[in-house]
Amino acid sequence: MVRNNDSPSTHELRYVFSTHQGSEVQAFIDSRHAALHLCFNQSGVPSFTARLIDQIALIQKRILHSDARIKVDGEEISFKYVIIRSSRTGIFSLGGDLALFLELIRTKNAKALQKYGRRCIDVIWLNNNNYFLPIRTISLVQGACYGGGMEAALSSDVIIAEGQSRFRLPECEFGLFPGMGAFHFLRQKMPDAAARAMMIAGEAWSASEMYAGRVIDVIVEPGQGLQKLREYIRRTDSRHEATVALRRALTPRGTVDRKELTETVDRWALEAFTRSESHMVRLETLVRAQQRKYVGTRPNAPYHPRCGEGETFEPAFGAKVE
Repeated sequence: MVRNNDSPSTHELRYVFSTHQGSEVQAFIDSRHAALHLCFNQSGVPSFTARLIDQIALIQKRILHSDARIKVDGEEISFKYVIIRSSRTGIFSLGGDLALFLELIRTKNAKALQKYGRRCIDVIWLNNNNYFLPIRTISLVQGACYGGGMEAALSSDVIIAEGQSRFRLPECEFGLFPGMGAFHFLRQKMPDAAARAMMIAGEAWSASEMYAGRVIDVIVEPGQGLQKLREYIRRTDSRHEATVALRRALTPRGTVDRKELTETVDRWALEAFTRSESHMVRLETLVRAQQRKYVGTRPNAPYHPRCGEGETFEPAFGAKVE
């Protein structure tokens, strides 16, 4: 049982590991709430670059073989929750690496685009399967959550979103469909027809609209995400074991079938090479807009209030995943 104590000391997040110095994703442990936080920590355009995906995969491998325990400064700490969130103020993720998509389509590198898509599926599927550990996964969304970022958020057991957050699947703008699991995750929350309509609309939805549609589970006031995440864990922790057991009983092979995810992303990759020139021009315009806005920008992590105001970060033994 997590401790129901809201004193500042219970909010301490301790640095656990990253892949290397300057990593695009870092891990922190909140031992009082038995929660391991994976925090996106990107400079430039905050999207799922191949580099970020590879780094997430390295950290996921460590979690997968952790038996839900990690060592920090020689102390073994158990965790029951894995949280995915971002260090960027106002942004969870803008989704896939559009600049990479454009380059690979222009150079007709189908094999590389398929590989990228499958790597995305690998990390999303593992999160969706709770790393095959007796844990729960939570997405904490504190801003823009678009495309592949929305698909990543949907892969968690629970989505907590601040009220200013916006959700969007924009792929239809350049003649594609969301290929990294959107339909498979949305159909668990709504009828198939509604899921298809959401995918093809290309509209932005508010957190309130997503909550009303039962796509997200908890909506909180802007700036209160981390505090309300902790409150949610304290409020539901007594049912943790029962929730994990029920999930395993109902979905022994995981919530979403990996073969279906792979088939969908392979079709997505093939379709990308049949788009019209007008679709490519739209994609180029979006890439330029993202680069103008974000190139040269830096994350607020690792020592920023988004990772816990007033919290202490302590280097852990074995901090690097090689």
